[in-house]
Amino acid sequence: MRKSIDGLSILVVTEMQLDPTMDADFVFIGKSRDKIKILKYDKNGFWMFYKILIQQRFKWPKSWFIEDTLELTLDQFIFFLRGCDLEGLKPFKPALLHKHA
Repeated sequence: MRKSIDGLSILVVTEMQLDPTMDADFVFIGKSRDKIKILKYDKNGFWMFYKILIQQRFKWPKSWFIEDTLELTLDQFIFFLRGCDLEGLKPFKPALLHKHA
């Protein structure tokens, strides 16, 4: 959890092999799981958000990952940031809409 924006950007490129300027939130969780940093690119610069949970631990939903990436809806992401456990939920799959004749 010592890395700054530059250090986290380098991790995104070297470890994740992704572009840190893509439309995504890159979440890094500390070993004790009570701290997270989020790296976000916004048009012409980076944001870094930092959160510490006082009496809880972040519950990383390991079973949701597909090839080291995790896609969450906004509601799921907010739920996670509040320290809630996503494992009890099911990852949402895009709904297919069918027209009935």
